[in-house]
Amino acid sequence: MSHKIYTTEGIVIKIFRYDTSAGYLIFTREFGLIRAKAQGVRKYNSKLKFGLQEFSVSKFSFVLGKSGFRVTGAIPISNFYFETSDFFKKKAIANISAVLVRLIQGEEDNTLLYDCVLNGFNLIKDSTKENMFYYEILTMVRLLYLLGYVSDSDLNVKNIIENTLENNKEIEVFAKSYSSKILELINIGLKESQL
Repeated sequence: MSHKIYTTEGIVIKIFRYDTSAGYLIFTREFGLIRAKAQGVRKYNSKLKFGLQEFSVSKFSFVLGKSGFRVTGAIPISNFYFETSDFFKKKAIANISAVLVRLIQGEEDNTLLYDCVLNGFNLIKDSTKENMFYYEILTMVRLLYLLGYVSDSDLNVKNIIENTLENNKEIEVFAKSYSSKILELINIGLKESQL
């Protein structure tokens, strides 16, 4: 019996290691947060292991079986963990990932949320030490808004969330000027989510 192969881009958020296989939480563009398993990925000659490292962005192929998704292909695009050597940038990406895992319920298509997270990770990775914090809080408040934990009725939330700035300098200036309001919205969102 042949299975349908699903192909999508995704970010490996968390790894659960077993004997020679591993389980993964992968945040995908088309399916949301999925749990998948890969057989033999921990063997030294595995072709999948480079695309299935933590915080790697890859093009994944899955089949849906009785026990859930199985990874059949992983072509690496980039890896946020290896592309930055700064501890605080890695911690910021890990913090956003942890909130994402705690708040997303089930598999659901949310390309806007995926693009927000991917863009935020790229901004953090390419940032300087001085402006990394602003990119982290801006990504976090956008994530909370897109998941419904920050409401439209909050003052200036539309400007903060939906601001489509053209370059990193504009984003940095915007986030600096609204940082206290952004932190307030993050606290409201986290309180609403009961984290």
